[in-house]
Amino acid sequence: MNRAIALAFTGLLLFAPSKLLAGYYVAGMTSGLTMSVSGGGGYSVTPGHGAISGGAGGGGGSASASGLISTTFTWQRGTIYGGELDPDDNPPDTVVVIETCNASAGASAYGGASGSSAANNGLGTTTVNLTTPIYQPVPFPPFQIQIGTNYSSVCNGSKATIKPGGDTVTVNQCSVSGSASSGSGPFNVGVTYGVSCDAVNLFVNGTVKDHGTQYGEVGRLDSGTLSAPGVILSQWQWNVGGSDAFKTYRHDTIGLVTYLTSADLAVESPSWHWKKGKAETVSVTANASYNGVSIGSIYQSKTVNVEAPTPVWSGITPSGLSNEVHYGLVSNGNPTCLSPITGSPVGMYYSFGGTKCPHFPDGTLFCAQLVNAYWYFDGILIDQWSTTSGRYDLDSSYPYNNSGPTYDPAVYRYPIREDDQDTPGYWKIQVGAVQVLTNFQTNLMYRSSDTSEQDIALYSQSWDWNGSSTSSPPPASPTAGGGGALSSHPTWTNIFVP
Repeated sequence: MNRAIALAFTGLLLFAPSKLLAGYYVAGMTSGLTMSVSGGGGYSVTPGHGAISGGAGGGGGSASASGLISTTFTWQRGTIYGGELDPDDNPPDTVVVIETCNASAGASAYGGASGSSAANNGLGTTTVNLTTPIYQPVPFPPFQIQIGTNYSSVCNGSKATIKPGGDTVTVNQCSVSGSASSGSGPFNVGVTYGVSCDAVNLFVNGTVKDHGTQYGEVGRLDSGTLSAPGVILSQWQWNVGGSDAFKTYRHDTIGLVTYLTSADLAVESPSWHWKKGKAETVSVTANASYNGVSIGSIYQSKTVNVEAPTPVWSGITPSGLSNEVHYGLVSNGNPTCLSPITGSPVGMYYSFGGTKCPHFPDGTLFCAQLVNAYWYFDGILIDQWSTTSGRYDLDSSYPYNNSGPTYDPAVYRYPIREDDQDTPGYWKIQVGAVQVLTNFQTNLMYRSSDTSEQDIALYSQSWDWNGSSTSSPPPASPTAGGGGALSSHPTWTNIFVP
């Protein structure tokens, strides 16, 4: 049996299982085919769900088949566990309809009587018409004589169509016809028709669906897939939110974000990571073909509500140079202490403890700190860590220790030692006047619970540690600069090692 016809009849046997089942279309009774016969003979029409067939024939007369065949499909919502219908399983915007129709006619005419045949399956298929003589053997040359003529017409084929979806889809585009006649012999006409209707679906893998809404998570690996049963797709063109999506984020000896290129978005199933907590649109256009012939383009789009944790960043507590500079995260109303991540790259990330997006498992919050530092001894610029003006590099020191610079009365200053944090470098020579300008950018990062480790930035806080001294401890205190929500990755080309 033809696939399309088999699918149509199989629809009668579908039932709602107790496990999760996606929605599908159920075919109603197919109608519209008319058969007739004149002279001796008879005919029959057998309708079904998504299928119909008919035949007519006899001798010494004529038969015909005609009609605009029509089938209405109704969307059947999927089931949730327990067998209940899923109220959020809405019908698709687009469907693929595949129709198969075989129309044939034949007649045999004897003794010089007239005969004819014609068939058209209504799907644009070319009809094969044959006219062949009927011979009877004789025992003398030419050893056969023509006693009649056979007429046959066959038009078998299928057609795919892209149509709008909805709660109901009516297919009434196949206008079939066939005829056969014989003045003195048998004749017959036959038609078989089947139709299927399948949803076109855009799947955003890595997301979850809750009450009809699709949810994603920042940093999580997502991918797109377009499903159009029965047709071949090619020439994909995806759009996944422009600069809100990225390909990879490297965070080791350099900090480098790589964005998606046009080539990355011209494949069957692209993958990406979101970096903003907002509603994003995923869309795709692809060319559809059937039996090697293009039947048009398919466009699908889906809205994904991308979730990001929303911690409250407490900022800086300015204090004297001998005290610790504090950053903190307030999660669920409780301050969380900072601690290094075991096994993390030197100078990279430091954990704030777990956090959670509503529809996903716990992720982890981190801190990535960048530094831009200058040293002036006796008014002369001795060293500038960031050789490019305004450039920040990754701070390799864990910035939150419990001990600050120790005042040395022998030299009337605070020496900057290698083991002091957030005071990069140390003074190796005796000088009369020292000025230190140290600017920091502390970024609150988030890593999803999946294994891609493509971190994103949630918040950035700028601050500085600037001080000068001639013969007494400098009076400077850490000061807070600008801060706010961030969706751009911190980047660097070097790691500062004091």
